Amino acid sequence: MVSAGQVIKNTTFLTTAFIGRKLLTFAYFILIARYTSVETTGIYFLMVSFATLFTSLLDFGLSTTLIREASKDINSLSRYLHSVLGLKLVLFLIAILCGWLLINMLDYPLVTRQLIHLIIVVMFFQTFSDSFYACLRVHHLMKYEFRGILVGQSVTLVVGGLSIWLDRSVHYLIFALIANQAFNFLYALFQVVKRLGINPGLRFDTTVLKPFVFISLPFLVSTLFARLLSADTLILSKLTNEEMLGYFSIPSTIAGSLQFIPAALVAATFPALSSFHVTSPEKLSRAFAATFDSLLTFAVPVAAGIIFFSAEIIHVAFGSTYDPATRCLQVLGASLIPMFVGHGIGGLLDACNKQVVNMTLMGISAAIHVALTIILIPYFGGTGVALAVLAGHTIILLSTFAAALKILEIGPNYFLATSARVGFAGLLMTLCLVSLKDHLHLLMVLLLAVAVYLITLVILRGLTRGGFDKHKAYGEWLNLFKRAFE
Repeated sequence: MVSAGQVIKNTTFLTTAFIGRKLLTFAYFILIARYTSVETTGIYFLMVSFATLFTSLLDFGLSTTLIREASKDINSLSRYLHSVLGLKLVLFLIAILCGWLLINMLDYPLVTRQLIHLIIVVMFFQTFSDSFYACLRVHHLMKYEFRGILVGQSVTLVVGGLSIWLDRSVHYLIFALIANQAFNFLYALFQVVKRLGINPGLRFDTTVLKPFVFISLPFLVSTLFARLLSADTLILSKLTNEEMLGYFSIPSTIAGSLQFIPAALVAATFPALSSFHVTSPEKLSRAFAATFDSLLTFAVPVAAGIIFFSAEIIHVAFGSTYDPATRCLQVLGASLIPMFVGHGIGGLLDACNKQVVNMTLMGISAAIHVALTIILIPYFGGTGVALAVLAGHTIILLSTFAAALKILEIGPNYFLATSARVGFAGLLMTLCLVSLKDHLHLLMVLLLAVAVYLITLVILRGLTRGGFDKHKAYGEWLNLFKRAFE
């Protein structure tokens, strides 16, 4: 049985790693945006979006399935890994073919085609290192993934920074990504061999692959549907120009850099949720309630800060050149709330063998999102894409929440009460931001607003019919996550 301390420790490692990676990635992107042209920034962003989309096809949902199934039968991990690696090699060849077809369909210029060829190398290293890290997660050895992520991303920053300083071509920006993923591939492989005693190899064991493909297919489709929410970059690249793509890349990168919060929490709790689904429905409900509270509590202040300080964020980090992207960032900031919570609900459905339901709902949302993107871009440009993102994540949140209620022993009133508390605290925080924004220094305004938000949450958690219970307030607030896994 997974202990509370182990889950919290794993969450800390992954959250810290994802924060570090996002900060280093963000710093690298700032260098590109500030010291190259808007067009170069747009091309680089297009390449990253291309890699994100096709890496999902390469993984096939196999990493998630590997974690889930090996967590139930840890002695079969080696056999599972060998079969997963064999299938991934086949998928890599298919991905190359799909990439070649896409290049020709979209009729990109020569430089863009060359960069896509380099991105394929990035995808190769990434998909196999993901499988190795999945094995370490099964054994709750997240600290090695933590180290690999931070060192690898530092390599990207150093190599890419030198390329910009030496005024090299955009190709060298992609070489920096290759160096990162190559390091993670070798490092994760070494840890699997040394720590787990597994010598990775290629095997096509049909007794493993058949159920894995059956289980992974919904994960794959769900992930691809989720990636379609990012395919708007490809659509924008064809309906507008590289300059518009460069402007859109700024708010999209800022919003995307915050996805580590739900991603880390879901990744760390996924093995426990899978186990609780089999052993204890009560603990499953308590664990998800803690996840829901944590995600919503993080999302509201982050979204409010981005909405009200979007102009300052863009101007300080990227320069006045990107001021036209302010409105787009505000809309994407609002989308963080449904995105954070929806990510957590999707993780619950996958952990409880409801991946087909999640896949179907994601597909419907993705179709609506793509349609709205095509419709809105001619009228609103990059902001039209942001509006489509907001609509897509909202649809996912509402539909998956309805499905999750059928699994949990907690009724909707609990989640409504939690949302009301957080919403009221967020409203007071917003009033603080609006009233003080033009009178105090930015940092002071943020500190006061966060203080108002946290104090309000503590007070609201302690309210009972008999008055305010300070022990209940502090106990609920400080120990919520720990109690969920006792």
